[in-house]
Amino acid sequence: MRILFSGIGGSDPINSMIDGPMLHCCRVYKPDVVYLYFTKKMLDTENRDHRYTWAINKLGEKLNHKFEIIKIERPNCVDPHIFDTFFYDFEDIFNDIREKNPEAEIYANASSGTPAMKEAIVVIGAMSEAKKLDLKIRQVSSGEDGSVKREDHNAYDVEEQWNYNLDNTDAFEDRTRIVKSPAFIVKIKKENIRRHIEAYDYSAAAALAENIKEDISPEVLGMIKAAEERYKLNYPGVCKCIPDASAVIPIKSDSGRSFAEYMLWLGVTLKRNDYLSFMRGITPAAMELMEKAFFNIAGDVKQYCRVKGADHYILSVDILKKTNTGQIILGCLNTRFGGKYQDREYTTAQLEAVIEGMSGDEKLKKYAKTIRTAEEKIRNKAAHTIISIDDSFIKREIGISADELYDCMKKMAVKLGLVNKNIWDSYEKMNELILKKL
Repeated sequence: MRILFSGIGGSDPINSMIDGPMLHCCRVYKPDVVYLYFTKKMLDTENRDHRYTWAINKLGEKLNHKFEIIKIERPNCVDPHIFDTFFYDFEDIFNDIREKNPEAEIYANASSGTPAMKEAIVVIGAMSEAKKLDLKIRQVSSGEDGSVKREDHNAYDVEEQWNYNLDNTDAFEDRTRIVKSPAFIVKIKKENIRRHIEAYDYSAAAALAENIKEDISPEVLGMIKAAEERYKLNYPGVCKCIPDASAVIPIKSDSGRSFAEYMLWLGVTLKRNDYLSFMRGITPAAMELMEKAFFNIAGDVKQYCRVKGADHYILSVDILKKTNTGQIILGCLNTRFGGKYQDREYTTAQLEAVIEGMSGDEKLKKYAKTIRTAEEKIRNKAAHTIISIDDSFIKREIGISADELYDCMKKMAVKLGLVNKNIWDSYEKMNELILKKL
């Protein structure tokens, strides 16, 4: 479905023996629905001789195409030269059209009406990607010499104009043009890119950057796309976007990069106030933290396991009984799980119980317990039920905020040597670098 929005100006519907901009857009794009915007002066003219709707209907007969015409009447609009009047009104109209027609192609004529009307359409078009309006803004040239000789508004005979309209003959040529991004539109889009990056919304920033890629350097475009891939935890994708991934990712070696990037990703979900994703995402990080803490105490936990199927590790009572360390581990598990531990696939629950029972590091035990409590009380709910989570909910459930929980995870990671304490502002440094080059 195609929809055209057009203001009405002095060159409409036919002028100097050719289509005016509104009628020409109808001829070229054959919209199913045409929204005509009338200020008081144009509405008075339409009510007097119906020249605008008559011309569209006549064109529909010639093209064997049905145009549905919807009039937007503004009889109180007596000063059509004020930009703000049209910007907010047009924006509301476009939002309503898009909401009612989510899959439609929406065209807007930026060549009819007053300069304020035309400018409002162009500016809204420049912002349409960010607002998910997806408007196709079109201009119409006035002919070979570019001049516009307006017909006498009062002596206008629409039928005569139609009969002498050269666009109805073989002389017809498509005079529509895509509105290119002038400097001020590029500036608006760059500002929107900047805001998306500052909000850690890299997908939206990348979509806008792609739209004006002729006006930004390939280096900046690559870095924005690399940031998008980074947030997706797609390191190979980052490497495809920029020649040196270390420009945005601080850890060069494969070992440790995956966990560090995951921890940083968790931090970004908090910066975006996406508490649900944060809580759903803590278990992989918690597991790695607990496994490392367990390893420092008693070695690789998998040595005490039997393998079931593919990659299922069952913490086995029989295997634990074979060594002195295993027996101590079993004692910790029995204490935590009601006196008689039974074989089961290990989780952070078993690992934290061993850390609590065998570690002499009180801070480490506190970190592990805090993380496990959050996982047990909130993460499992978030993963398996439909639930709304905000920071007050988290604090109510576990007594600390999401930021405090994340800080606990960071401290445990640094304490265990899994990450360097200097990496935590890595996304901010990446953003700063992109914005500086933008």
